[in-house]
Amino acid sequence: MTTKKQYRNLAQNRNLSEEEFELAWQRFIEKKELESQIDESRIEEIMNQFEQEYDLTGMNINDKISLEQIAKITAMLDLVGDLLNQALLEGETTRSQKFTSINKDLTATLSSLQDDLGITRKSRQAAAGESLDDYLPEIQKKARSFLKERLAYIYCPKCTMLVANAWFANWDNHNELHLVCPRESCQHQFTVTSKELSKKRNKNVEGVLEV
Repeated sequence: MTTKKQYRNLAQNRNLSEEEFELAWQRFIEKKELESQIDESRIEEIMNQFEQEYDLTGMNINDKISLEQIAKITAMLDLVGDLLNQALLEGETTRSQKFTSINKDLTATLSSLQDDLGITRKSRQAAAGESLDDYLPEIQKKARSFLKERLAYIYCPKCTMLVANAWFANWDNHNELHLVCPRESCQHQFTVTSKELSKKRNKNVEGVLEV
């Protein structure tokens, strides 16, 4: 386990102020706690998916270590997504902001590892001759379309500021969110339900565009 002193001596932390370092240390601890909740079988499952979808022949030991780290972060992102949805459902603004921040950090780390590994330039075994440079944009397009259809956009009814996004496992259940508009000049408190959002095409306020 990395000690606080060891973490402080890392190159990326040496020039941080004490306040900045404390925030970075807190995020590090939170991510370690999340990592401890990941089942090893889930990581193995993701690794098996990689082997089926990508040509991994010729990878050296460092590449394999990076790939295992990608699998671990992917599993952590799944967990963080579940925790974020739960926090939103329970109206826990502080917790939802924390998980949003962790999600952003993990996504950035994942992107960096993928770039270092060059995984986006490997060919898929299931489609010989098709590169991931061609394949991934199409998958991302489909994912964005699917996300847009399923993601709820929740706006403040008073000032129409986007307050939250939510994803419900079952829209027909009584999922109720109690929210407070984060705009200082507004601070309006309101409640929405998944049924209400579903009836209004995933938005609680008409006439606004998704951002």
